[in-house]
Amino acid sequence: MMNEHLMYSDLGTSNKRKETRIDHIQLRRLMNQGWAAIREFYKRSPEEINEFQFKRIKELVRHAYDTVDLYRDKYSEEGFEPGDLKTWNDFQRLPILTKEELIESFPKKAISSKYGTEFTTRSSGSTGKFVTVAVSPEAIYLDTIQGARQFYFQSKGNYEPLDLALFIYTGPWWVSSIDGEYPTEFLPTTTSIEDAIKKIEDLKLKELIIETGLSSYSKESRNIGDGQALFYDKEYVFSYNLSDINLN
Repeated sequence: MMNEHLMYSDLGTSNKRKETRIDHIQLRRLMNQGWAAIREFYKRSPEEINEFQFKRIKELVRHAYDTVDLYRDKYSEEGFEPGDLKTWNDFQRLPILTKEELIESFPKKAISSKYGTEFTTRSSGSTGKFVTVAVSPEAIYLDTIQGARQFYFQSKGNYEPLDLALFIYTGPWWVSSIDGEYPTEFLPTTTSIEDAIKKIEDLKLKELIIETGLSSYSKESRNIGDGQALFYDKEYVFSYNLSDINLN
């Protein structure tokens, strides 16, 4: 259960408990059952995708209303109940939460009653304000599989089960592989350019398929192994293939 005395400032960029064998059993089960469907989802018709998306939206709205005080209060103020969501036009009526509301309500009113703060993540704070959110184990498992799909397509199908992926982000991911396959390493965005280069060189990655949001940072190009990378101060964007660099 959630610790009601937990303060927003008590949480770091990511609350990462040690991964367990149970995590990997669940990941393996999901991979075996859903990898093909998740990977090939884009081949469905536009109508099927739209139907699936709306079904998921309805489930998320119901979950938020039933288990998160902040959402229930916000919806109630607008006279909106989950049963009112019947079309995409109804979706437009959903009230929008502000960053300030999320910050002020965390953790007591912004966390689902079904989960606690076992898994949290935080925004980069690029606007000067950090937003911390709690996520469920199921969401982590599914997002891990979807991440493997993302890398698979970004690498044009060259991403294989034993290939290493390097995450350059504000906080580490919660599991380091999918039951030993699709392993990952983590590099904080606060890492200096020189240390980042050394880390990447030491890992000897065959491909870099990592992107972060960029703003008006000064950029410089560095050679890394057989390819190059663009450095935007402490945020990095890499071309996908080290042997076939395309620096736009």
